[in-house]
Amino acid sequence: MSLRGALARKPVSMAGDDEVGVLHAVERDLSSHYSGRFYVVAAESGESALEALRELKVRADPVALLRARLVLLP
Repeated sequence: MSLRGALARKPVSMAGDDEVGVLHAVERDLSSHYSGRFYVVAAESGESALEALRELKVRADPVALLRARLVLLP
């Protein structure tokens, strides 16, 4: 996952999920509905999401939404 170039100061909407199919579907839906207002970022692991958030913090880019899948074990 890469934060290519400038984000044009749009707030970030980040989705994180370790199931690639689910992640791509969520990323596609977020992009199709909100790409005009948000820069959509997808992360395939918690580690890559944290790395992206650190980079966003350094660049002072705003994060509006962080969506992570929660797995409840029995």
